[in-house]
Amino acid sequence: MKNIEIKLTNNKIINCEIKQLEYILGMTALMTSNEVDKNVKAINPITKEKVKIIKGNVNKIICPAHDEQDYKMAKKEGLEIRQVIAPYFGGEGKQKIRLDKELQKRRSVIVIVANKEKDKVLCMDGNNTNTRSFVMGGIEKGESPSEAAIREVKEETGYNDINVEFVSNYKVVRHFYADYKGVNRYAYLNIIFATLNTYRKINVDDKEKEKHLARWIDKIDVLDFINVENNKFAFEMYLHGENAYIGDGRIVDVPNAEKYEEMTNIEARKKIEEILYQRERWII
Repeated sequence: MKNIEIKLTNNKIINCEIKQLEYILGMTALMTSNEVDKNVKAINPITKEKVKIIKGNVNKIICPAHDEQDYKMAKKEGLEIRQVIAPYFGGEGKQKIRLDKELQKRRSVIVIVANKEKDKVLCMDGNNTNTRSFVMGGIEKGESPSEAAIREVKEETGYNDINVEFVSNYKVVRHFYADYKGVNRYAYLNIIFATLNTYRKINVDDKEKEKHLARWIDKIDVLDFINVENNKFAFEMYLHGENAYIGDGRIVDVPNAEKYEEMTNIEARKKIEEILYQRERWII
Protein backbone atom coordinates (compact mmCIF):
# COMPACT_ATOMS: atom_id res chain seq x y z
CA MET A 1 0.00 0.00 0.00
CA LYS A 2 1.30 3.46 -0.95
CA ASN A 3 0.19 6.97 -0.04
CA ILE A 4 0.08 9.99 -2.32
CA GLU A 5 -1.25 13.53 -2.07
CA ILE A 6 -4.42 14.31 -4.01
CA LYS A 7 -5.40 17.90 -4.62
CA LEU A 8 -9.06 18.90 -4.53
CA THR A 9 -10.74 21.60 -6.60
CA ASN A 10 -10.97 23.74 -3.42
CA ASN A 11 -7.13 23.60 -3.28
CA LYS A 12 -7.06 21.38 -0.19
CA ILE A 13 -4.76 18.34 -0.10
CA ILE A 14 -5.70 14.86 1.10
CA ASN A 15 -3.24 12.04 1.73
CA CYS A 16 -4.72 8.90 0.14
CA GLU A 17 -3.96 5.19 0.02
CA ILE A 18 -3.48 3.29 -3.23
CA LYS A 19 -2.46 -0.34 -3.65
CA GLN A 20 -0.34 0.08 -6.79
CA LEU A 21 0.65 3.40 -8.33
CA GLU A 22 -0.38 2.48 -11.87
CA TYR A 23 -3.96 2.01 -10.64
CA ILE A 24 -4.25 5.80 -10.44
CA LEU A 25 -4.79 5.82 -14.22
CA GLY A 26 -8.13 4.13 -13.52
CA MET A 27 -9.18 6.40 -10.66
CA THR A 28 -12.91 7.08 -10.96
CA ALA A 29 -13.57 8.43 -7.45
CA LEU A 30 -11.89 9.35 -4.18
CA MET A 31 -13.09 8.17 -0.79
CA THR A 32 -12.40 10.36 2.23
CA SER A 33 -13.35 10.55 5.89
CA ASN A 34 -13.01 14.35 5.71
CA GLU A 35 -15.99 16.65 5.41
CA VAL A 36 -16.04 17.98 1.85
CA ASP A 37 -18.59 20.13 0.04
CA LYS A 38 -20.61 18.11 -2.47
CA ASN A 39 -19.47 20.34 -5.37
CA VAL A 40 -15.77 19.73 -4.69
CA LYS A 41 -13.97 17.14 -6.82
CA ALA A 42 -10.63 15.36 -6.62
CA ILE A 43 -7.99 15.96 -9.30
CA ASN A 44 -6.08 12.99 -10.66
CA PRO A 45 -2.39 14.04 -10.43
CA ILE A 46 -1.48 12.10 -13.58
CA THR A 47 -4.42 12.47 -15.98
CA LYS A 48 -5.75 15.77 -14.47
CA GLU A 49 -9.27 14.38 -14.64
CA LYS A 50 -11.70 15.62 -11.97
CA VAL A 51 -13.61 12.83 -10.21
CA LYS A 52 -16.35 12.63 -7.60
CA ILE A 53 -15.66 12.34 -3.87
CA ILE A 54 -17.37 9.67 -1.77
CA LYS A 55 -17.76 9.76 2.00
CA GLY A 56 -16.09 6.84 3.78
CA ASN A 57 -14.03 5.82 6.77
CA VAL A 58 -10.63 6.02 5.02
CA ASN A 59 -8.83 8.25 2.54
CA LYS A 60 -8.48 6.07 -0.53
CA ILE A 61 -8.19 6.32 -4.30
CA ILE A 62 -11.00 4.29 -5.87
CA CYS A 63 -9.96 2.14 -8.86
CA PRO A 64 -12.79 -0.36 -9.39
CA ALA A 65 -11.22 -2.25 -12.28
CA HIS A 66 -8.34 -3.55 -10.17
CA ASP A 67 -9.56 -3.69 -6.58
CA GLU A 68 -12.24 -6.17 -5.51
CA GLN A 69 -13.77 -3.94 -2.82
CA ASP A 70 -13.77 -0.95 -5.18
CA TYR A 71 -15.39 -3.09 -7.89
CA LYS A 72 -18.27 -4.00 -5.57
CA MET A 73 -18.64 -0.33 -4.59
CA ALA A 74 -18.68 0.73 -8.24
CA LYS A 75 -21.48 -1.71 -9.02
CA LYS A 76 -23.46 -0.38 -6.05
CA GLU A 77 -22.76 3.32 -6.62
CA GLY A 78 -22.81 3.30 -10.43
CA LEU A 79 -19.16 4.32 -10.78
CA GLU A 80 -17.27 3.79 -14.00
CA ILE A 81 -15.11 0.67 -14.09
CA ARG A 82 -12.08 1.85 -16.06
CA GLN A 83 -9.57 -0.79 -17.02
CA VAL A 84 -5.88 0.10 -16.71
CA ILE A 85 -4.11 -3.26 -17.01
CA ALA A 86 -5.03 -5.92 -19.56
CA PRO A 87 -3.91 -9.54 -19.39
CA TYR A 88 -1.20 -9.97 -22.04
CA PHE A 89 -0.94 -12.96 -24.37
CA GLY A 90 2.07 -13.14 -26.67
CA GLY A 91 2.38 -15.25 -29.80
CA GLU A 92 4.20 -18.58 -29.79
CA GLY A 93 5.53 -20.90 -32.48
CA LYS A 94 4.49 -19.67 -35.93
CA GLN A 95 2.82 -16.68 -34.27
CA LYS A 96 5.87 -15.46 -32.36
CA ILE A 97 6.54 -11.77 -33.05
CA ARG A 98 8.79 -11.17 -36.07
CA LEU A 99 11.03 -8.12 -35.90
CA ASP A 100 11.23 -7.91 -39.71
CA LYS A 101 7.48 -7.40 -40.11
CA GLU A 102 5.30 -4.33 -39.63
CA LEU A 103 3.04 -3.94 -36.60
CA GLN A 104 -0.68 -3.30 -36.97
CA LYS A 105 -3.00 -2.33 -34.14
CA ARG A 106 -6.42 -3.92 -34.15
CA ARG A 107 -9.60 -3.99 -32.10
CA SER A 108 -11.35 -7.32 -32.02
CA VAL A 109 -13.92 -9.42 -30.18
CA ILE A 110 -14.05 -12.79 -28.47
CA VAL A 111 -17.68 -13.96 -28.65
CA ILE A 112 -18.98 -16.64 -26.30
CA VAL A 113 -22.37 -17.78 -27.63
CA ALA A 114 -24.36 -20.09 -25.36
CA ASN A 115 -27.32 -22.32 -26.02
CA LYS A 116 -28.65 -22.27 -22.47
CA GLU A 117 -31.43 -24.80 -23.13
CA LYS A 118 -28.91 -27.48 -24.10
CA ASP A 119 -26.05 -26.15 -21.95
CA LYS A 120 -23.72 -25.92 -24.94
CA VAL A 121 -21.31 -23.27 -26.20
CA LEU A 122 -20.48 -22.36 -29.80
CA CYS A 123 -16.84 -23.05 -30.67
CA MET A 124 -14.73 -22.96 -33.82
CA ASP A 125 -12.58 -25.91 -34.89
CA GLY A 126 -9.79 -24.93 -37.31
CA ASN A 127 -9.65 -27.07 -40.45
CA ASN A 128 -6.03 -26.50 -41.42
CA THR A 129 -4.66 -25.52 -38.04
CA ASN A 130 -4.77 -26.87 -34.52
CA THR A 131 -6.67 -23.78 -33.35
CA ARG A 132 -9.83 -24.37 -31.34
CA SER A 133 -11.47 -21.21 -30.10
CA PHE A 134 -14.63 -19.13 -29.82
CA VAL A 135 -15.77 -16.86 -32.63
CA MET A 136 -13.22 -14.05 -32.98
CA GLY A 137 -12.82 -11.18 -35.40
CA GLY A 138 -12.00 -7.53 -35.94
CA ILE A 139 -14.19 -4.56 -35.11
CA GLU A 140 -14.80 -2.57 -38.27
CA LYS A 141 -14.80 1.21 -38.44
CA GLY A 142 -18.00 2.63 -36.99
CA GLU A 143 -18.98 -0.62 -35.29
CA SER A 144 -19.56 -1.16 -31.59
CA PRO A 145 -18.16 -4.35 -30.02
CA SER A 146 -21.72 -5.75 -29.84
CA GLU A 147 -22.34 -5.07 -33.53
CA ALA A 148 -19.03 -6.67 -34.45
CA ALA A 149 -19.89 -9.73 -32.35
CA ILE A 150 -23.24 -10.25 -34.12
CA ARG A 151 -21.64 -9.79 -37.55
CA GLU A 152 -18.72 -12.13 -36.86
CA VAL A 153 -20.99 -14.89 -35.56
CA LYS A 154 -23.15 -14.59 -38.68
CA GLU A 155 -20.15 -14.55 -41.04
CA GLU A 156 -18.30 -17.46 -39.43
CA THR A 157 -21.17 -19.73 -38.41
CA GLY A 158 -24.29 -18.56 -40.25
CA TYR A 159 -26.28 -18.11 -37.04
CA ASN A 160 -28.12 -14.81 -37.33
CA ASP A 161 -30.45 -14.83 -34.35
CA ILE A 162 -28.34 -14.19 -31.27
CA ASN A 163 -28.69 -11.72 -28.44
CA VAL A 164 -25.71 -9.93 -26.87
CA GLU A 165 -26.19 -10.14 -23.11
CA PHE A 166 -22.96 -8.71 -21.73
CA VAL A 167 -19.98 -6.67 -22.89
CA SER A 168 -17.18 -6.93 -20.36
CA ASN A 169 -15.47 -3.88 -18.87
CA TYR A 170 -12.23 -5.71 -19.59
CA LYS A 171 -10.20 -6.30 -22.72
CA VAL A 172 -7.27 -8.66 -23.19
CA VAL A 173 -4.17 -7.95 -25.28
CA ARG A 174 -3.07 -10.40 -27.94
CA HIS A 175 0.36 -9.55 -29.39
CA PHE A 176 1.37 -11.97 -32.14
CA TYR A 177 2.56 -12.56 -35.69
CA ALA A 178 -0.48 -13.13 -37.91
CA ASP A 179 1.17 -15.62 -40.26
CA TYR A 180 -1.97 -15.74 -42.39
CA LYS A 181 -1.63 -11.96 -43.02
CA GLY A 182 2.16 -11.55 -42.91
CA VAL A 183 2.07 -8.82 -40.22
CA ASN A 184 2.51 -8.47 -36.47
CA ARG A 185 -0.65 -7.51 -34.60
CA TYR A 186 -1.25 -5.80 -31.29
CA ALA A 187 -4.92 -6.50 -30.68
CA TYR A 188 -7.34 -5.38 -27.99
CA LEU A 189 -9.98 -8.09 -27.66
CA ASN A 190 -13.34 -7.20 -26.14
CA ILE A 191 -15.06 -10.07 -24.36
CA ILE A 192 -18.71 -10.56 -25.37
CA PHE A 193 -21.30 -12.96 -23.92
CA ALA A 194 -24.28 -13.82 -26.14
CA THR A 195 -27.13 -16.32 -26.28
CA LEU A 196 -28.66 -18.19 -29.17
CA ASN A 197 -32.33 -17.37 -29.70
CA THR A 198 -33.04 -19.81 -32.53
CA TYR A 199 -31.07 -22.07 -34.88
CA ARG A 200 -31.95 -19.83 -37.81
CA LYS A 201 -28.98 -19.64 -40.18
CA ILE A 202 -27.77 -18.18 -43.44
CA ASN A 203 -25.27 -19.79 -45.79
CA VAL A 204 -21.63 -19.39 -44.80
CA ASP A 205 -19.10 -18.21 -47.38
CA ASP A 206 -16.91 -21.01 -48.78
CA LYS A 207 -13.75 -19.22 -47.61
CA GLU A 208 -15.04 -19.31 -44.04
CA LYS A 209 -15.88 -23.00 -44.37
CA GLU A 210 -12.30 -23.67 -45.47
CA LYS A 211 -10.96 -21.98 -42.33
CA HIS A 212 -13.00 -23.61 -39.60
CA LEU A 213 -16.06 -25.58 -38.59
CA ALA A 214 -18.62 -24.39 -36.03
CA ARG A 215 -19.27 -26.93 -33.26
CA TRP A 216 -21.55 -26.93 -30.22
CA ILE A 217 -19.54 -28.15 -27.23
CA ASP A 218 -20.98 -29.15 -23.85
CA LYS A 219 -20.23 -26.37 -21.39
CA ILE A 220 -18.39 -28.71 -19.03
CA ASP A 221 -16.02 -29.69 -21.87
CA VAL A 222 -15.24 -26.23 -23.26
CA LEU A 223 -12.04 -25.58 -21.29
CA ASP A 224 -10.66 -28.91 -22.49
CA PHE A 225 -11.71 -28.23 -26.09
CA ILE A 226 -10.41 -24.69 -26.70
CA ASN A 227 -6.64 -24.22 -26.84
CA VAL A 228 -6.27 -20.44 -27.16
CA GLU A 229 -5.21 -19.02 -23.79
CA ASN A 230 -6.96 -15.66 -24.07
CA ASN A 231 -10.17 -17.56 -24.87
CA LYS A 232 -9.70 -19.65 -21.73
CA PHE A 233 -9.39 -16.41 -19.73
CA ALA A 234 -12.64 -15.17 -21.28
CA PHE A 235 -14.45 -18.42 -20.51
CA GLU A 236 -13.33 -18.38 -16.87
CA MET A 237 -14.96 -14.95 -16.69
CA TYR A 238 -18.09 -16.39 -18.29
CA LEU A 239 -18.22 -19.21 -15.74
CA HIS A 240 -17.45 -17.22 -12.60
CA GLY A 241 -18.59 -13.69 -13.46
CA GLU A 242 -16.68 -10.49 -14.06
CA ASN A 243 -14.62 -9.16 -11.18
CA ALA A 244 -11.64 -6.88 -10.60
CA TYR A 245 -8.53 -7.98 -12.49
CA ILE A 246 -5.67 -8.44 -10.02
CA GLY A 247 -2.61 -9.24 -12.08
CA ASP A 248 0.13 -7.95 -14.33
CA GLY A 249 -0.17 -7.07 -18.00
CA ARG A 250 -0.08 -4.14 -20.40
CA ILE A 251 -1.52 -0.67 -19.98
CA VAL A 252 -4.56 -0.16 -22.21
CA ASP A 253 -5.87 2.95 -23.94
CA VAL A 254 -6.74 4.98 -20.84
CA PRO A 255 -8.11 8.51 -21.50
CA ASN A 256 -5.52 11.27 -20.98
CA ALA A 257 -2.77 8.72 -20.40
CA GLU A 258 -1.77 7.80 -23.94
CA LYS A 259 1.96 7.84 -23.21
CA TYR A 260 1.58 4.82 -20.92
CA GLU A 261 -0.28 2.68 -23.45
CA GLU A 262 1.42 -0.66 -24.24
CA MET A 263 3.83 -0.31 -21.30
CA THR A 264 3.93 -3.16 -18.84
CA ASN A 265 2.23 -2.16 -15.61
CA ILE A 266 5.64 -2.39 -13.89
CA GLU A 267 7.11 0.11 -16.35
CA ALA A 268 4.13 2.43 -15.88
CA ARG A 269 4.42 2.16 -12.09
CA LYS A 270 8.06 3.28 -12.18
CA LYS A 271 7.26 6.17 -14.54
CA ILE A 272 4.39 7.40 -12.34
CA GLU A 273 6.57 7.12 -9.24
CA GLU A 274 9.18 9.36 -10.91
CA ILE A 275 6.55 11.95 -11.84
CA LEU A 276 4.98 12.05 -8.38
CA TYR A 277 8.40 12.28 -6.73
CA GLN A 278 9.38 15.20 -8.96
CA ARG A 279 6.15 17.01 -8.05
CA GLU A 280 6.66 16.23 -4.35
CA ARG A 281 3.31 14.42 -4.25
CA TRP A 282 4.83 11.14 -3.12
CA ILE A 283 4.52 9.90 0.43
CA ILE A 284 6.11 6.62 1.57
